[in-house]
Amino acid sequence: MKKNFRDLLCLGFIGVFYHFAIYRSVLIPMHIPVKAWQMLLLSFAAILVLFLADTRPGHIVFLSGIGLGVGYTVYVLLAESSEGLEKIFQPIGALGKAFVQISTGYYNKTIPDALLLWTVVLYALVLAIPVYYLLVPRLRFYFLIVPGAGLFIALWSMFRHVDKTSFYIFITVAIVCFIHYKYILYRKKDSDRKQMPLGTNTIVFFVPVALLILLVASAFTVKNVPLKWPWLDEKINIWYWTLHEKYNVDRYDQFTLANTGFGDPKRLGGPVYPDYTPVMVVKSPTRVYLRGAVYDEYTGSGWIRTEQEELADTTDRAMDLLEMQYGWKAGGASLSLFNLRQYREYLEQSSSDEYIETTYSSKDGGEQTIYVQKGSAIYSFELAAGDAAKDSLVNVFSSEVNDEVKQARILDTAKANPTEYMDFIRSSLRPQLLGKLHPEQSISVRHLQVRTRTLFTPLKTYVPINGLPGVRLTESPEGIFEGDGRLARDSEYYYNYVQPAYGMETLKRYYNSSSPGLYRNFRLANDAFLEGMEEYGVADAELTRSEMNDFLKVYRELEKYRDDIYNRYTILPGTIPERVLTLATDLTESEPSTYSKVLAMEKYLRENFTYTLTPGVLPQNQDFVDYFMFTGKEGYCAYFASALCILTRAAGIPARYVEGFVMPQTPDENGYYHVTNQYAHAWVEVYLEGVGWITFEPTPPYAGAMNFLVSLQDNDGTGYYEELPPEIPDQYLYMPSNLPMDYDIVANNRAGVEAVTVLLWAGAVIAGVLLLNLIAALLHFLVLRLLPAQKSVPAVYRYLVLLLSQVGCVSKLGETPKDFAKRVDERFQLIHMTMAEMVEMFYNVRFGAHTPDKVSLRRLFAFTREVKAKSGRAMYLHKRILFRGLLFRG
Repeated sequence: MKKNFRDLLCLGFIGVFYHFAIYRSVLIPMHIPVKAWQMLLLSFAAILVLFLADTRPGHIVFLSGIGLGVGYTVYVLLAESSEGLEKIFQPIGALGKAFVQISTGYYNKTIPDALLLWTVVLYALVLAIPVYYLLVPRLRFYFLIVPGAGLFIALWSMFRHVDKTSFYIFITVAIVCFIHYKYILYRKKDSDRKQMPLGTNTIVFFVPVALLILLVASAFTVKNVPLKWPWLDEKINIWYWTLHEKYNVDRYDQFTLANTGFGDPKRLGGPVYPDYTPVMVVKSPTRVYLRGAVYDEYTGSGWIRTEQEELADTTDRAMDLLEMQYGWKAGGASLSLFNLRQYREYLEQSSSDEYIETTYSSKDGGEQTIYVQKGSAIYSFELAAGDAAKDSLVNVFSSEVNDEVKQARILDTAKANPTEYMDFIRSSLRPQLLGKLHPEQSISVRHLQVRTRTLFTPLKTYVPINGLPGVRLTESPEGIFEGDGRLARDSEYYYNYVQPAYGMETLKRYYNSSSPGLYRNFRLANDAFLEGMEEYGVADAELTRSEMNDFLKVYRELEKYRDDIYNRYTILPGTIPERVLTLATDLTESEPSTYSKVLAMEKYLRENFTYTLTPGVLPQNQDFVDYFMFTGKEGYCAYFASALCILTRAAGIPARYVEGFVMPQTPDENGYYHVTNQYAHAWVEVYLEGVGWITFEPTPPYAGAMNFLVSLQDNDGTGYYEELPPEIPDQYLYMPSNLPMDYDIVANNRAGVEAVTVLLWAGAVIAGVLLLNLIAALLHFLVLRLLPAQKSVPAVYRYLVLLLSQVGCVSKLGETPKDFAKRVDERFQLIHMTMAEMVEMFYNVRFGAHTPDKVSLRRLFAFTREVKAKSGRAMYLHKRILFRGLLFRG
């Protein structure tokens, strides 16, 4: 090395931080457990190793190490045959495999810690090689900075996020290198300032300048939306998403809408640009909502998931399935329906205005009058002693009805026929009609251009999940499944799930049987019944009481689960504006049941707000839902889902915000749904006591997307079907604005193929021209060498004049070749010979009939290569590519 010690320190300082910025930006998205100080230490060590290896002792050590390695390999091969080689190359192969995993973003926790350490060390060394050789021997600014900038752009495209620390360090290094690079070019062109130093120690004076530029830039106010240039944006969008769809692979551990272009759930709001990246292929009997993430806490600006203490033996999903199996009895008991026939009749009945009156005596001596709508739901109002009757009927499940009334109804019916009641409680059966309304279906999911640990499953999923050998699955308390590492591309898994017959009136009547406090009233009524068994004439009361207690344990567990749900999923931040709470009350105060309350809010959102992917920017310090409902009044799925979830909680009903994917409107001819990132979606799950969790869809374009038809007929061939409301077409989904509204995804795929074909042909043509130019340059040098000296020397002179003219070094009017040669020598520090010596040789050959010897000719050709290299480095990159690479001029 011919640089002084201070130069080495400056270059090393810049190289370490450039390496650290690139190294950190790549490792962070892969969630590799390496801390920042460890990355910085590895960057320092990698650059230091290359500095030492680039010295004469370093060369000796490096070559000696290679020689010893080859010698040892040969020894092992001769001594132990191929078995010994396997022992040597097995760890090398494992290291190479782990290196490929990290380099391609496929890291998972299955890599042992020791192997991971060696892999990140090797990764640091490999990354340091281009950094060192593009910086230390000579600064190649564009080759150093442009790939780094391209890396950050690629990371943003894939993850919608880059590490800010890494990016700021990269920008600082880029500014320093750019100033230094331009300074060197300026000094080379300015022959009047030779006294000014050209050493790399000047870099240290540029660091404060770079930091000042960053500080000033950060002081400017930045808009939350990008600059808009519609005609160009649309063309770029079409080309970008076409390539993105074909070649992009989404990589993330846990799914969020942010991974699909819909924005970060922690900070909602603003326009979004979903893409067409193929995510999965799904085989299912209908459109399914596949869950990827569940959030429970609203912050005023978005959603987060709080840590929940996991139950020892069960999860949310398991309790939901248990409630679907047994919860209907609590609702049936409150309706005085104590056998399967009566319950089916209730579900199948049609509305009637006939009422049956029943009167109970309250503990304080007043009378409770119950009005039962014949064959339907139960209505009631209360006659306290001396009070006038209310002028309207109120649903028995409403909070306006005294819990004592509800408990008394159950208890009095049980006392009237204790044998029938006990058989009802002890039976493990459920009405066949409920089974038909909740059929078990099969589904298969195959991942395409996505690498994630998240498995996408519906709300009511049965385990096991099959098809993933060697993958250990875990389940979150909310029922989200994850693998122990990112699933490979084309991973396919399948399972069974419950598909509720959403949209059918019979199922809606079942949902209307839910009410707050259902399990509590059911438990208290049963406790009173068990205490008075002897009084009611139950034979062998003690044994029967013990037996009944065992069967009622499940309802005590469901009541405890219900309390946990209400405690977690009805919480609202104290910053929610009062007008949001008032709106929730206004929308639900006249609704008779929990289910109808949520339907009223869902309908309000669908009918009064506009769906768009480009809503206005959320103002600072304003609640997201409040802004959407009272100011913006337009948005996409995250807006509608957040609003319904907050309104539902404001009404005292548990709800949670869910993100995932919804299926396209129709499958292909083989029954497969092709899901892309444009089908990423957010919706709401609401808890109905006695029913479990059910899905609500407030977003207008997806109204009816959940509807699923089943036959309620018996096997005798009679019965009826219900018609599905017309679906909203997929035109509401985002497409570039210059495409027709009936644009077909299949057509888009074909257009993508054509665009890619054009790009490939263009790339092939450019590569062909570059190759021809290289061949022409080699042939030109070969011809110059084969020509006799009398012809080759003048040809070389003309060639040198051509090369120098490309960097602005041309002969002036009236200037002799020797004067021109003097200017060239002042600008370029040439080693093999000077331009003046070359002109002297040209004069001797052209006018003096002198023939140069072979040594002089070798010097001449080495000089020609040197002039070509140094003049090329003095040119701007685009000009060099144009002249030297495409136009056959050098």
